[in-house]
Amino acid sequence: MKKLPSFLILLVITLFFTGCSQKSNEELIVGKWQVIKADFSQIPEYNEATEKEKLKLEMMEVAFRKIQLEYFADKTYIMSGNNDNISDGTYTFLNDGKFIEMKSTNQSLEKHLLLKLSEDSLIFKAKEGIVLVCEKSK
Repeated sequence: MKKLPSFLILLVITLFFTGCSQKSNEELIVGKWQVIKADFSQIPEYNEATEKEKLKLEMMEVAFRKIQLEYFADKTYIMSGNNDNISDGTYTFLNDGKFIEMKSTNQSLEKHLLLKLSEDSLIFKAKEGIVLVCEKSK
């Protein structure tokens, strides 16, 4: 019987474990997320905004950075800021995970384009064009 080269065995083992450890969006999103940046540059009006309007947007970014999102495995979420509950409801992933849809208990529905979701990073584009960058809270 012919013996397999050790590097080939190591490659097969590595591929097996990396392939098996891939988490789904439903698993990755569970936990607390802190907004660390709100990017308004994707909004068409941003480039035409006056300095005073851009200053207001910078103040809005400070407010956004106080927002914390917590997603649970039962597909519910809580959005809070300054220790106050802003919104809560349910979420679901659409179009093979390209969008996240959040339906609050007051029946408002928001669909966001999911730009990135990993163990420690969540980036999505809100319907208004604002890109929110979040990191997982420890």
